[in-house]
Amino acid sequence: MDRHSAYLGKEVQCETIKTTCVQCGVGCGIEVLVKDNQVVKVKGDWDADNHGILCEKGRFEALQLDRKRVINPMIRKGGELVPASWEEALSVVAEKLQGAKGDLNAVSSNKLSAEALYAFKSVFEGLDAKSITSKDHDYAIFDEAFKDYLGSYPKPLTDKAENMGSGNTFVAEKLGIGTCSDREDGKVAYLALGDETICSELAKKYAELDFVVVQAAFESAATECADVVLPVATWMEEAGSYVSLTGKKSETKKCVDAPANIYSNYDVLTKLATAVKVELTADWQAALN
Repeated sequence: MDRHSAYLGKEVQCETIKTTCVQCGVGCGIEVLVKDNQVVKVKGDWDADNHGILCEKGRFEALQLDRKRVINPMIRKGGELVPASWEEALSVVAEKLQGAKGDLNAVSSNKLSAEALYAFKSVFEGLDAKSITSKDHDYAIFDEAFKDYLGSYPKPLTDKAENMGSGNTFVAEKLGIGTCSDREDGKVAYLALGDETICSELAKKYAELDFVVVQAAFESAATECADVVLPVATWMEEAGSYVSLTGKKSETKKCVDAPANIYSNYDVLTKLATAVKVELTADWQAALN
């Protein structure tokens, strides 16, 4: 029983949306209860392959509403992050990224949709980035954890979810987005974090770089070290494609609306592609073959 849901309304007063959990790479089916544009509760979908079973992260992670949202593009001026228009922020980012070339490192969250990950890879390949990686650390860990998962299915995964990768770890690996354990050498970094963040120690290392762009939904140690912050929707606020670690494809549904002036991760990356003059194609599935 979660305390968050107790006083937000009865289940009969909520809209129920069936979608897919992206907290790890298993891809469990979930039912999201929504009232007044707020997630009230997350339940397991009894009709899905997980038979209604969810780990702690899948059931409660989306209910952690104490994180402060990024609600405007921000640019560092005079040592402080100040609000800016999308046009100004993207113009500054484009100029810095186009000038970085071999000194550019790009890092993504694997919780992003397949469409967003493919756009991310395409943009930074087009910019001749030095490295294009995810914030996940070692794909071999996921292989081992998934073997354990298959051996115990359908038991709860609370003790294994941390090692099961994020929602689209399978897609990231197939797209050739590598893994990294630390900041790569370079002068400029673009962190497409979505809902996620990085630890404060790693943020300090990024702060040593000449220029850092953070694409994120929430304020964190990562945004504190950024020179430009681009706000994005959370995974509950956008729709997208996901592929589980077994290769099963699914679609997530938009459950709630994002705040005004905030775009999906995919839309921000397409805007960035236009700003840096990189042409995108939408066929992410062909790229997996």
